[in-house]
Amino acid sequence: MIFFIFVFFYVMYWLILSWYFYYTPQKNISSLDSKTLELKKESLLFSIVICARNEEEKIERCLQSILTQKDIEKYAEIIFINDASEDNTLRIAENILSKSKVPYKIHSNFIQLGKKRSIEKAIEMSHSDATYIIFRDADTYTESDEWFVSFISHLNKNTDLIIAPVIYSLPHKNELRKNIMTSKTLNYLQYYEGLALMHLTLSSLHASHPILCNGANLLVKKSTFKDLNPYADNYHIRSGDDIFLLNKIRDTKGGISDAFCSSCIVYTNAPNSIAQLFQQKLRWLSKTTHNTSCFNLFSAIVIGLTNVSLFLSLLLSLKLFCFLAGIKTLTDWWTIFSVEKKLKIRHTSYAYFFIAELLYIPYVCALIFNFFIQLQKNDRGTRI
Repeated sequence: MIFFIFVFFYVMYWLILSWYFYYTPQKNISSLDSKTLELKKESLLFSIVICARNEEEKIERCLQSILTQKDIEKYAEIIFINDASEDNTLRIAENILSKSKVPYKIHSNFIQLGKKRSIEKAIEMSHSDATYIIFRDADTYTESDEWFVSFISHLNKNTDLIIAPVIYSLPHKNELRKNIMTSKTLNYLQYYEGLALMHLTLSSLHASHPILCNGANLLVKKSTFKDLNPYADNYHIRSGDDIFLLNKIRDTKGGISDAFCSSCIVYTNAPNSIAQLFQQKLRWLSKTTHNTSCFNLFSAIVIGLTNVSLFLSLLLSLKLFCFLAGIKTLTDWWTIFSVEKKLKIRHTSYAYFFIAELLYIPYVCALIFNFFIQLQKNDRGTRI
Protein backbone atom coordinates (compact mmCIF):
# COMPACT_ATOMS: atom_id res chain seq x y z
CA MET A 1 0.00 0.00 0.00
CA ILE A 2 2.87 2.39 0.81
CA PHE A 3 4.51 1.71 -2.55
CA PHE A 4 1.19 2.27 -4.30
CA ILE A 5 0.77 5.63 -2.53
CA PHE A 6 4.21 6.77 -3.72
CA VAL A 7 3.39 5.85 -7.32
CA PHE A 8 -0.04 7.49 -7.03
CA PHE A 9 1.59 10.76 -5.93
CA TYR A 10 4.04 10.42 -8.81
CA VAL A 11 1.21 10.06 -11.35
CA MET A 12 -0.76 12.98 -9.87
CA TYR A 13 2.40 15.10 -9.80
CA TRP A 14 3.01 14.70 -13.53
CA LEU A 15 -0.68 15.05 -14.41
CA ILE A 16 -0.86 18.39 -12.63
CA LEU A 17 2.37 19.51 -14.30
CA SER A 18 0.95 18.45 -17.66
CA TRP A 19 -2.01 20.75 -17.12
CA TYR A 20 0.41 23.66 -16.68
CA PHE A 21 2.53 22.40 -19.58
CA TYR A 22 -0.43 22.54 -21.99
CA TYR A 23 -3.19 24.78 -20.80
CA THR A 24 -1.89 27.70 -18.75
CA PRO A 25 -2.13 30.81 -20.96
CA GLN A 26 0.84 33.09 -21.32
CA LYS A 27 0.63 36.70 -20.13
CA ASN A 28 -0.36 39.09 -22.88
CA ILE A 29 2.66 41.37 -23.13
CA SER A 30 3.54 43.25 -26.29
CA SER A 31 6.59 41.79 -27.98
CA LEU A 32 9.52 43.56 -29.58
CA ASP A 33 8.68 43.48 -33.26
CA SER A 34 10.94 43.48 -36.29
CA LYS A 35 10.42 47.23 -36.80
CA THR A 36 11.81 47.90 -33.32
CA LEU A 37 14.91 45.91 -34.19
CA GLU A 38 15.21 47.56 -37.58
CA LEU A 39 15.30 51.02 -35.95
CA LYS A 40 18.32 49.89 -33.93
CA LYS A 41 20.03 48.27 -36.86
CA GLU A 42 23.26 50.11 -36.28
CA SER A 43 23.46 49.00 -32.65
CA LEU A 44 24.59 45.68 -31.23
CA LEU A 45 21.59 44.45 -29.32
CA PHE A 46 22.86 40.99 -28.37
CA SER A 47 26.12 39.54 -27.08
CA ILE A 48 26.40 35.78 -27.54
CA VAL A 49 28.73 34.46 -24.84
CA ILE A 50 30.59 31.17 -25.19
CA CYS A 51 32.92 30.02 -22.41
CA ALA A 52 35.11 27.06 -23.32
CA ARG A 53 37.80 24.88 -21.82
CA ASN A 54 39.37 21.98 -23.74
CA GLU A 55 36.59 21.76 -26.35
CA GLU A 56 38.68 21.32 -29.49
CA GLU A 57 36.48 18.48 -30.76
CA LYS A 58 33.20 20.41 -30.43
CA ILE A 59 33.90 24.14 -30.68
CA GLU A 60 33.92 24.26 -34.49
CA ARG A 61 30.42 22.81 -34.78
CA CYS A 62 29.18 25.18 -32.07
CA LEU A 63 30.56 28.32 -33.70
CA GLN A 64 29.55 27.35 -37.24
CA SER A 65 25.97 26.71 -36.13
CA ILE A 66 25.88 30.23 -34.64
CA LEU A 67 27.61 32.03 -37.52
CA THR A 68 25.15 30.61 -40.07
CA GLN A 69 22.11 32.03 -38.24
CA LYS A 70 19.83 34.45 -40.09
CA ASP A 71 20.51 38.14 -39.37
CA ILE A 72 23.21 37.26 -36.83
CA GLU A 73 25.64 39.82 -38.31
CA LYS A 74 23.06 42.63 -37.99
CA TYR A 75 22.16 42.38 -34.35
CA ALA A 76 24.82 40.40 -32.50
CA GLU A 77 28.42 40.03 -31.49
CA ILE A 78 30.16 36.89 -30.26
CA ILE A 79 32.29 36.95 -27.14
CA PHE A 80 34.49 33.89 -26.77
CA ILE A 81 36.20 33.21 -23.44
CA ASN A 82 38.93 30.60 -23.44
CA ASP A 83 39.30 29.36 -19.86
CA ALA A 84 42.99 28.34 -20.01
CA SER A 85 42.43 25.46 -22.43
CA GLU A 86 45.27 22.97 -22.75
CA ASP A 87 44.36 21.87 -26.28
CA ASN A 88 43.66 23.64 -29.59
CA THR A 89 40.32 25.18 -28.57
CA LEU A 90 41.60 28.77 -28.79
CA ARG A 91 43.36 28.32 -32.13
CA ILE A 92 40.29 26.72 -33.74
CA ALA A 93 37.98 29.44 -32.41
CA GLU A 94 40.28 32.24 -33.63
CA ASN A 95 40.51 30.67 -37.09
CA ILE A 96 36.72 30.34 -37.46
CA LEU A 97 35.76 33.73 -36.04
CA SER A 98 38.39 35.62 -38.03
CA LYS A 99 36.77 34.44 -41.28
CA SER A 100 33.24 35.44 -40.28
CA LYS A 101 31.32 38.68 -40.84
CA VAL A 102 29.99 38.69 -37.27
CA PRO A 103 31.71 41.08 -34.83
CA TYR A 104 33.61 39.13 -32.18
CA LYS A 105 35.91 39.45 -29.20
CA ILE A 106 38.20 36.80 -27.74
CA HIS A 107 39.65 36.69 -24.27
CA SER A 108 41.93 33.98 -22.89
CA ASN A 109 42.31 33.41 -19.16
CA PHE A 110 45.91 32.71 -18.15
CA ILE A 111 44.71 30.34 -15.43
CA GLN A 112 41.46 28.44 -15.14
CA LEU A 113 38.88 30.73 -13.51
CA GLY A 114 35.73 28.67 -13.99
CA LYS A 115 32.56 29.38 -15.90
CA LYS A 116 31.08 31.97 -13.53
CA ARG A 117 34.05 34.32 -13.58
CA SER A 118 34.43 33.76 -17.33
CA ILE A 119 30.81 34.79 -17.84
CA GLU A 120 31.35 37.92 -15.78
CA LYS A 121 34.42 38.77 -17.85
CA ALA A 122 32.44 38.31 -21.06
CA ILE A 123 29.65 40.61 -19.89
CA GLU A 124 32.25 43.19 -18.89
CA MET A 125 33.66 42.99 -22.44
CA SER A 126 30.27 43.20 -24.15
CA HIS A 127 29.41 46.14 -26.38
CA SER A 128 27.98 49.17 -24.59
CA ASP A 129 24.85 48.99 -26.77
CA ALA A 130 24.23 45.32 -26.03
CA THR A 131 20.94 45.02 -24.16
CA TYR A 132 20.75 41.23 -23.92
CA ILE A 133 23.23 38.42 -23.28
CA ILE A 134 22.71 34.98 -24.81
CA PHE A 135 24.59 32.09 -23.23
CA ARG A 136 25.66 29.06 -25.26
CA ASP A 137 27.86 26.19 -24.17
CA ALA A 138 30.83 25.24 -26.31
CA ASP A 139 29.55 21.68 -26.82
CA THR A 140 26.16 22.72 -28.24
CA TYR A 141 24.92 23.16 -31.78
CA THR A 142 21.69 23.96 -33.64
CA GLU A 143 20.04 22.23 -36.57
CA SER A 144 18.01 25.30 -37.54
CA ASP A 145 19.32 28.57 -38.97
CA GLU A 146 16.41 30.38 -37.28
CA TRP A 147 17.55 29.82 -33.70
CA PHE A 148 18.68 33.43 -33.29
CA VAL A 149 15.69 35.19 -34.91
CA SER A 150 13.32 32.85 -33.11
CA PHE A 151 14.93 33.73 -29.79
CA ILE A 152 14.42 37.42 -30.62
CA SER A 153 10.75 36.85 -31.41
CA HIS A 154 10.14 35.64 -27.83
CA LEU A 155 11.40 38.86 -26.27
CA ASN A 156 8.97 41.23 -24.65
CA LYS A 157 9.34 44.53 -22.84
CA ASN A 158 9.42 42.92 -19.40
CA THR A 159 11.94 40.18 -20.22
CA ASP A 160 14.72 39.58 -17.72
CA LEU A 161 15.33 35.92 -18.55
CA ILE A 162 14.32 33.57 -21.37
CA ILE A 163 14.63 29.82 -20.87
CA ALA A 164 15.05 27.70 -24.00
CA PRO A 165 15.27 23.93 -24.63
CA VAL A 166 18.46 21.88 -24.58
CA ILE A 167 18.16 18.34 -25.92
CA TYR A 168 20.62 15.45 -25.89
CA SER A 169 21.29 14.46 -29.49
CA LEU A 170 20.70 10.88 -30.55
CA PRO A 171 23.18 9.13 -32.84
CA HIS A 172 22.14 8.74 -36.47
CA LYS A 173 21.40 5.29 -37.83
CA ASN A 174 24.84 4.92 -39.41
CA GLU A 175 26.43 5.92 -36.09
CA LEU A 176 24.36 3.40 -34.15
CA ARG A 177 26.13 0.53 -35.88
CA LYS A 178 29.48 1.80 -34.66
CA ASN A 179 28.37 2.07 -31.03
CA ILE A 180 28.15 -0.83 -28.62
CA MET A 181 24.81 -1.65 -27.02
CA THR A 182 25.78 -0.12 -23.67
CA SER A 183 26.69 3.21 -25.26
CA LYS A 184 23.43 3.38 -27.25
CA THR A 185 21.33 2.53 -24.22
CA LEU A 186 23.13 5.14 -22.13
CA ASN A 187 22.52 7.74 -24.83
CA TYR A 188 18.80 6.99 -24.97
CA LEU A 189 18.53 6.99 -21.16
CA GLN A 190 19.88 10.53 -21.02
CA TYR A 191 17.76 11.64 -23.98
CA TYR A 192 14.53 10.58 -22.26
CA GLU A 193 15.64 11.97 -18.91
CA GLY A 194 16.45 15.27 -20.61
CA LEU A 195 12.97 15.46 -22.15
CA ALA A 196 11.39 14.87 -18.75
CA LEU A 197 13.50 17.73 -17.35
CA MET A 198 12.34 19.95 -20.22
CA HIS A 199 8.73 19.14 -19.27
CA LEU A 200 9.45 20.05 -15.64
CA THR A 201 11.24 23.24 -16.74
CA LEU A 202 8.31 24.55 -18.77
CA SER A 203 5.48 23.39 -16.51
CA SER A 204 7.09 24.82 -13.36
CA LEU A 205 7.58 28.12 -15.20
CA HIS A 206 3.91 28.19 -16.23
CA ALA A 207 3.00 27.41 -12.62
CA SER A 208 4.95 30.55 -11.57
CA HIS A 209 7.50 28.43 -9.66
CA PRO A 210 10.40 28.02 -12.13
CA ILE A 211 13.01 25.64 -10.74
CA LEU A 212 15.09 24.65 -13.76
CA CYS A 213 16.90 26.23 -16.68
CA ASN A 214 19.94 25.30 -18.73
CA GLY A 215 22.83 27.71 -19.18
CA ALA A 216 23.62 26.11 -22.54
CA ASN A 217 20.71 28.03 -24.10
CA LEU A 218 19.68 31.04 -22.07
CA LEU A 219 19.04 34.77 -22.53
CA VAL A 220 19.33 37.41 -19.81
CA LYS A 221 18.97 41.18 -19.81
CA LYS A 222 22.43 42.65 -19.25
CA SER A 223 21.32 45.32 -16.81
CA THR A 224 19.45 42.69 -14.75
CA PHE A 225 22.55 40.51 -14.53
CA LYS A 226 24.69 43.42 -13.40
CA ASP A 227 22.15 44.59 -10.82
CA LEU A 228 21.70 41.15 -9.26
CA ASN A 229 25.35 40.02 -9.39
CA PRO A 230 24.14 36.39 -9.13
CA TYR A 231 27.50 34.68 -8.45
CA ALA A 232 28.86 36.93 -5.70
CA ASP A 233 28.11 34.46 -2.89
CA ASN A 234 28.66 31.14 -4.70
CA TYR A 235 32.00 31.20 -6.49
CA HIS A 236 33.07 28.26 -4.30
CA ILE A 237 30.41 26.07 -5.93
CA ARG A 238 31.79 24.72 -9.19
CA SER A 239 28.54 24.57 -11.18
CA GLY A 240 25.17 26.28 -10.97
CA ASP A 241 25.73 29.42 -13.04
CA ASP A 242 22.26 28.93 -14.55
CA ILE A 243 20.36 27.96 -11.36
CA PHE A 244 21.82 30.79 -9.26
CA LEU A 245 20.86 33.28 -11.96
CA LEU A 246 17.33 31.84 -12.12
CA ASN A 247 17.00 31.95 -8.33
CA LYS A 248 18.01 35.61 -8.16
CA ILE A 249 15.62 36.70 -10.91
CA ARG A 250 12.73 34.60 -9.54
CA ASP A 251 13.22 35.82 -5.96
CA THR A 252 13.26 39.45 -7.11
CA LYS A 253 10.07 38.95 -9.17
CA GLY A 254 11.85 39.45 -12.47
CA GLY A 255 10.24 38.71 -15.82
CA ILE A 256 10.91 35.08 -16.83
CA SER A 257 9.55 33.59 -20.03
CA ASP A 258 10.26 30.67 -22.34
CA ALA A 259 11.24 30.05 -25.95
CA PHE A 260 10.04 26.46 -26.21
CA CYS A 261 9.76 25.86 -29.94
CA SER A 262 11.57 23.62 -32.39
CA SER A 263 13.69 26.39 -33.93
CA CYS A 264 15.02 27.43 -30.49
CA ILE A 265 16.38 23.97 -29.64
CA VAL A 266 20.09 23.52 -29.14
CA TYR A 267 21.55 20.05 -29.03
CA THR A 268 24.38 18.69 -26.94
CA ASN A 269 26.16 15.36 -26.72
CA ALA A 270 25.46 13.12 -23.74
CA PRO A 271 28.30 11.73 -21.58
CA ASN A 272 29.44 8.50 -23.22
CA SER A 273 30.35 6.54 -20.10
CA ILE A 274 28.64 5.68 -16.82
CA ALA A 275 31.43 7.36 -14.83
CA GLN A 276 31.06 10.64 -16.77
CA LEU A 277 27.28 10.45 -16.43
CA PHE A 278 27.44 10.08 -12.66
CA GLN A 279 29.98 12.90 -12.33
CA GLN A 280 27.69 15.21 -14.32
CA LYS A 281 24.54 14.30 -12.39
CA LEU A 282 26.24 14.64 -9.02
CA ARG A 283 27.35 18.15 -10.02
CA TRP A 284 23.77 18.94 -11.02
CA LEU A 285 22.42 17.55 -7.75
CA SER A 286 24.89 19.63 -5.76
CA LYS A 287 23.68 22.85 -7.38
CA THR A 288 19.98 22.00 -6.99
CA THR A 289 20.47 21.69 -3.22
CA HIS A 290 21.07 25.44 -3.27
CA ASN A 291 17.75 26.07 -4.99
CA THR A 292 15.63 28.15 -2.62
CA SER A 293 12.30 26.92 -4.05
CA CYS A 294 10.20 24.54 -1.90
CA PHE A 295 8.73 23.17 -5.13
CA ASN A 296 12.22 22.05 -6.15
CA LEU A 297 12.58 20.03 -2.94
CA PHE A 298 9.09 18.58 -3.32
CA SER A 299 9.85 17.50 -6.91
CA ALA A 300 13.09 15.81 -5.88
CA ILE A 301 11.34 13.92 -3.06
CA VAL A 302 8.47 12.72 -5.26
CA ILE A 303 10.71 11.49 -8.08
CA GLY A 304 13.36 10.04 -5.75
CA LEU A 305 10.98 8.17 -3.42
CA THR A 306 8.97 6.76 -6.31
CA ASN A 307 12.02 5.15 -7.89
CA VAL A 308 13.34 3.89 -4.56
CA SER A 309 9.92 2.39 -3.71
CA LEU A 310 9.81 0.63 -7.09
CA PHE A 311 13.26 -0.83 -6.49
CA LEU A 312 12.18 -2.12 -3.07
CA SER A 313 8.93 -3.52 -4.47
CA LEU A 314 10.95 -5.65 -6.88
CA LEU A 315 12.66 -7.26 -3.90
CA LEU A 316 9.27 -8.12 -2.39
CA SER A 317 7.10 -9.14 -5.33
CA LEU A 318 7.66 -9.32 -9.07
CA LYS A 319 3.91 -8.93 -9.75
CA LEU A 320 3.71 -5.82 -7.57
CA PHE A 321 6.74 -4.36 -9.30
CA CYS A 322 5.35 -5.01 -12.79
CA PHE A 323 2.02 -3.41 -11.87
CA LEU A 324 3.56 -0.27 -10.34
CA ALA A 325 6.28 0.01 -12.99
CA GLY A 326 3.61 -0.26 -15.69
CA ILE A 327 1.71 2.70 -14.23
CA LYS A 328 4.90 4.74 -13.99
CA THR A 329 5.90 3.82 -17.55
CA LEU A 330 2.59 5.06 -18.98
CA THR A 331 2.99 8.32 -17.05
CA ASP A 332 6.56 8.80 -18.29
CA TRP A 333 5.59 7.98 -21.85
CA TRP A 334 2.89 10.68 -21.80
CA THR A 335 5.33 13.17 -20.29
CA ILE A 336 8.03 12.52 -22.89
CA PHE A 337 5.58 12.34 -25.79
CA SER A 338 4.20 15.76 -24.77
CA VAL A 339 7.64 17.36 -25.04
CA GLU A 340 8.44 15.64 -28.34
CA LYS A 341 5.13 16.84 -29.77
CA LYS A 342 5.58 20.44 -28.59
CA LEU A 343 9.15 20.66 -29.86
CA LYS A 344 8.34 18.66 -33.03
CA ILE A 345 11.05 16.10 -32.38
CA ARG A 346 10.81 12.77 -34.17
CA HIS A 347 9.49 10.02 -31.93
CA THR A 348 12.16 7.49 -31.04
CA SER A 349 12.45 3.76 -30.55
CA TYR A 350 9.87 2.24 -28.20
CA ALA A 351 12.31 -0.56 -27.43
CA TYR A 352 14.92 1.82 -26.07
CA PHE A 353 12.24 3.71 -24.15
CA PHE A 354 11.23 0.57 -22.22
CA ILE A 355 14.88 -0.36 -21.63
CA ALA A 356 15.56 3.15 -20.35
CA GLU A 357 12.51 2.94 -18.06
CA LEU A 358 13.82 -0.21 -16.41
CA LEU A 359 17.35 1.13 -16.07
CA TYR A 360 16.17 4.48 -14.70
CA ILE A 361 15.03 2.92 -11.41
CA PRO A 362 18.44 1.52 -10.29
CA TYR A 363 20.10 4.57 -11.89
CA VAL A 364 18.19 7.01 -9.65
CA CYS A 365 18.75 4.82 -6.58
CA ALA A 366 22.48 4.72 -7.28
CA LEU A 367 22.55 8.51 -7.77
CA ILE A 368 20.80 9.09 -4.44
CA PHE A 369 23.19 6.70 -2.68
CA ASN A 370 26.27 8.38 -4.18
CA PHE A 371 24.88 11.82 -3.45
CA PHE A 372 24.49 11.10 0.27
CA ILE A 373 27.96 9.56 0.42
CA GLN A 374 29.35 12.75 -1.17
CA LEU A 375 27.45 14.88 1.35
CA GLN A 376 28.98 12.89 4.21
CA LYS A 377 32.47 13.31 2.77
CA ASN A 378 31.96 17.05 2.37
CA ASP A 379 30.63 17.27 5.93
CA ARG A 380 33.69 15.45 7.30
CA GLY A 381 35.98 17.67 5.28
CA THR A 382 34.26 20.78 6.66
CA ARG A 383 34.67 19.53 10.24
CA ILE A 384 38.36 18.82 9.72
